[in-house]
Amino acid sequence: MKNIFRLLFLSIVCFSCDNKPENKGDIIPPYSVLKNPINTSKTLEYLTALIEENESNQLYYLRAKVFFELHEYTKAYKDIQKAIKGGSDDLDFIFLSALIKYHLEWYDDALQDLTLFSTSNFNSDLVNQLLVQIYLAKNDFKKANYFLSKMNVKNSQKREDILLSKICFGDINSVLVELNSLPSFTEESIFLTRFYFQNYKPNKLDYNYQYKLLEVLKLHPSDPHLMRFWARFLSSVKKIERAEKVYLQVEKMFPKNPIFPAEIGEFYFNLKKYIKARDYFTKVPRNSSSHPKALFYKSVILIYYAEKEQGLKVLDSLKILYPNEIYLLNIFGRYTKNQLPSNYKKADSLRSAVNQN
Repeated sequence: MKNIFRLLFLSIVCFSCDNKPENKGDIIPPYSVLKNPINTSKTLEYLTALIEENESNQLYYLRAKVFFELHEYTKAYKDIQKAIKGGSDDLDFIFLSALIKYHLEWYDDALQDLTLFSTSNFNSDLVNQLLVQIYLAKNDFKKANYFLSKMNVKNSQKREDILLSKICFGDINSVLVELNSLPSFTEESIFLTRFYFQNYKPNKLDYNYQYKLLEVLKLHPSDPHLMRFWARFLSSVKKIERAEKVYLQVEKMFPKNPIFPAEIGEFYFNLKKYIKARDYFTKVPRNSSSHPKALFYKSVILIYYAEKEQGLKVLDSLKILYPNEIYLLNIFGRYTKNQLPSNYKKADSLRSAVNQN
């Protein structure tokens, strides 16, 4: 990677030596801005100018890193893909790709990238930490604990390592109590910050929670996860129009997200906007952890619209595909005010149900 920064330095020298009016050297900032995270806009301007002069996979990688630090994951993904397609097999590139996919909630794609590190000399703690976080997001605590055991955190005094270990062992409440006692999250890792706002359930008058969230949002205004938490909070305090606007912003930040459509679908379902809700539930892919929930709500919506037979067939799909999701079957009657029939037709009519409605 030292060669990359030498390239950047030499580029600055070359630009600054040419005083022609059409030359871009007079507007490119000095090399020092690359070391200063405060000047990210100037860094982007500088890297973009270099890319316009001469595209290279190294420059796309560097700009992807800047976008990543700004939490602009969609832009970071586009650049890192250009860097990798440029023919680079640099593991730094692949690891950044995995990180970006993790933050976009493309967990399976991120895991695919990380298979390349099994026999490499790349920083194993970084890889194992990312694997732990991915498997926690997938609710696979067994694998999360396995990769945690491969990290050097047993005797660590760092708060993040201690709390990560507690999370892996299921001690969620004590972690939330400790995080809730913090006056601010501006100095905390983004993992712990998101974990807190994802899992802590404030009451409607918890202005401290609201203050902390807005404070960290000011620091990371492009973070889709924090924006999602803000939308949830607005919805919980009945600021529905504002919540909807924020949800629609998040949707643009989360392209092809396999999980988020179910959340916004549930938001519309609770507002009794069933057609919009169904449209979002239909976007949830089968390999998503939210697919059982999507099937459940689609079946309820069909029954609400007097399509009882189709609704029960969709529910049958849920029963066949996800036999362990008993909690969804148990609360079905609360929405439909009907007892579930003891027998279902064994047919997966998901496609026909969508087509007919």
